[in-house]
Amino acid sequence: MLGNGIASQRSDGSAAAFHNVLDRVLYGEWTVETHTQPIVDLQRGVITGYEALARFSKEVGMSPDRVLRAAEEIGRRPELERGLALNALRLRDKLPDETFLTLNVSPTFMLSPEWGEVVYDSGTLERTVIEITEEHIIDDYAAVRRQIERIRALGGTIAIDDTGAGYASLKHVMELRPDFIKLDRLFVDGCHLDPTKRQMIELLGNTAERLDSCVVAEGIETEGELREMVRLGIPLGQGYFLGRPTPHMAALGTGQAELMRAFSASNALDVGVGPYAEYCSMAMSETDAYTQMLGSDEDRTIMVVDNWARPTMLVERHPLIGVRSLRSLMRVSSRSLPGVALSRALTRTEAERFNPIAIVNESGIFLGILRMERLIEAALKEASTPIMASYTPQVGNC
Repeated sequence: MLGNGIASQRSDGSAAAFHNVLDRVLYGEWTVETHTQPIVDLQRGVITGYEALARFSKEVGMSPDRVLRAAEEIGRRPELERGLALNALRLRDKLPDETFLTLNVSPTFMLSPEWGEVVYDSGTLERTVIEITEEHIIDDYAAVRRQIERIRALGGTIAIDDTGAGYASLKHVMELRPDFIKLDRLFVDGCHLDPTKRQMIELLGNTAERLDSCVVAEGIETEGELREMVRLGIPLGQGYFLGRPTPHMAALGTGQAELMRAFSASNALDVGVGPYAEYCSMAMSETDAYTQMLGSDEDRTIMVVDNWARPTMLVERHPLIGVRSLRSLMRVSSRSLPGVALSRALTRTEAERFNPIAIVNESGIFLGILRMERLIEAALKEASTPIMASYTPQVGNC
């Protein structure tokens, strides 16, 4: 197997074993499948594209990125990337209407003769997004730009992968002016709980807008992260919560589609604090909330609701106090203006002043929690730019 072979052959220095393994992969003795993961329009709740991802057979025994690194060590990475790219491009005939296919291409491969063979064999790159990876330093941006011009002349478009993960990807964005900017999952992970991440997403989104690029959020894995991406106006997203890589081009789950449309509709209609709501798990009793809290490291807050989904109390994991119950709960309508809600919040007792607030709809049904730092942020925006109270930020263009 490749995994065992590489581990053992490193020790005895036999490069022949590496070549043999790659021969068996490239010539079909060991299969390579191309799986796809959906890329979703977060505002409309529909699939707009699929990312092609290589999956090696169990005989290979290694992840795709390790196989690529091993091939690079023996000087055969462009050959391997050529095979993977040609496999991926064959999937374009299976694309549903109004969708595109993205495939990963390293900068080194893009400048190789093997890439020229891929372009020649494909004939056209319509409905194809070439996703430039961050792993290699680009020494000659002019040469890469010439390749990009050729890609666009054949109908293709360009994406920069893992934007924000390192200096290289940011430099790629500024130098190459891509059509898509794929936001690294570092920023998406827990963004609904971290104001710094939200600000960075907005900053990168503003950059994308100035470059006339479209932002794709990678690594959306929870409902809270999805809601935050929709609230920020991120156009596209992918991640396990929206769909895992599969051997076929899977459809979007009904539940996820309805969530996105509901979040988007809420943002469009809500002129108050609603868009600043943070996702929060719910339980039917205090006991259930404590059990759920102690059984999970991810839940920071759990709202206890009654039979009509109205909030009654909050169980919170406090960084200093530990798990506690908040029975004195402030509730505000999702349509309350931020300044009005902040004035109410500041009249609470000193001990309660910075506790989370429950956001409810017109019927009193729980929608989410509002933390004081987000309420202050919303009130400042409202005060500095009055129209912001009815504006949903659009991060990047599509």
